[in-house]
Amino acid sequence: MKSTYQSFNRGAIPVSYPVNIISEDEYTDPPVEHLNTPRVLCLSLLAAANAAVLAQCLLLLINGLMNLSFLGRFSLEEADPTDTGLGIFIIAIPVLGGGLAILLIRYCRQNHLIEPLCMGIYIGTGIPLGIEGAVVASSYIFSNFTKNKWRTTYPERRILAAAGIVSGIAYLFGSPVAAVALALELLLVEFTLGSIFPLILAGVVGASFHFLYRGMEPVFAIPEVPVATASALLGYVATGVIVGFVAVFVTRTVSGISRVFGKLPVPLLWRPLVGAVIIGVMGYFAPDMLGMGYGHISDLLLGKVTLQLLFIVGIVKFIAWTVALGSGTPGGTVLPLLIMGGAFGLFITLLLQFMMPDVPLNFSVAALIGMAAMLAGGLRILPAAIFFAIETTHERHAILPLICACTAAYLVSFLLSKRRINREVAI
Repeated sequence: MKSTYQSFNRGAIPVSYPVNIISEDEYTDPPVEHLNTPRVLCLSLLAAANAAVLAQCLLLLINGLMNLSFLGRFSLEEADPTDTGLGIFIIAIPVLGGGLAILLIRYCRQNHLIEPLCMGIYIGTGIPLGIEGAVVASSYIFSNFTKNKWRTTYPERRILAAAGIVSGIAYLFGSPVAAVALALELLLVEFTLGSIFPLILAGVVGASFHFLYRGMEPVFAIPEVPVATASALLGYVATGVIVGFVAVFVTRTVSGISRVFGKLPVPLLWRPLVGAVIIGVMGYFAPDMLGMGYGHISDLLLGKVTLQLLFIVGIVKFIAWTVALGSGTPGGTVLPLLIMGGAFGLFITLLLQFMMPDVPLNFSVAALIGMAAMLAGGLRILPAAIFFAIETTHERHAILPLICACTAAYLVSFLLSKRRINREVAI
């Protein structure tokens, strides 16, 4: 059963790029045995608290850099690069940020927190990646730290890394169930109580930090949606199928761009600077696509979009994101996939509604299933994608459309994409 389950997860985009979440060798890992359960539980709580606190610190760092670099003000509030008045000088912001991050990596590599810090600098200066990549990196750093400090074994460190990732994602998105499901699907932690219980505890810790600091409101606002009719479900399934094809195209494009950058006569360390130059030029023409773009998700779900914005966050941001990944810039992929998936889901449903005007399709649901279907097809996760959409919006009437659309996207991705992205580097 396990080998069948594992085969369904091949060919996925890693959550954090170029950090590898799972290597090919891990498909044949022996079962987890001889865990020091009390030690693992205590260290899992420590890893979870560390990940949640670090995630918030990085969010503040990114907001501060965005305000300072694009708006010229000192603030820790969320910033919008479109409000900048820099003109053509906006091109220099990602380049300067990329140069600073590269110098830190080159001369301060012995500092364990340099990698998450550099991810924050990249994002804070406009590179369109997700902060979840820094959470993944910091979780692996903590798990490796326990090797020398507490003599943990490889299976224990694997669980601790997963616990940190679960807590960080639960904190960022208020989605503990989705975070646990994502860890089980991508990290392939053993389905035993000793392996899963630390992840559940980590999800509780991350969600508790989220609710204490951010409140109980859903992360992404969405209007109340009606129950889907049978004909609407067919339309949502069609959207999921098309988004599945888009996810396959995204996966292959990332691999292709990586190969192109691999042929450049530029040292590996400096290739992100080449990508930053390209992204800076794109940002001059479309500043909407710079940075993480949290606000775009709410705009998509609330229907506050234009065709121009759909093009920017769907196509332009996709190109900039693949350039960033292809150049080797470290960062997360979950948030960019959500934004691109929401844009594609909404646009596809607009076309379907034009062709089938009698079918009662809801555009907020369309954006939501586009987001979740892109996760299901791009990251090759199914339950986690459905749980994620439900937990971040609290919209119960979207459950059935989500199940149908995500399953369709997942199956399309599984049938058409069997190879993994080439530039994955084990951490």
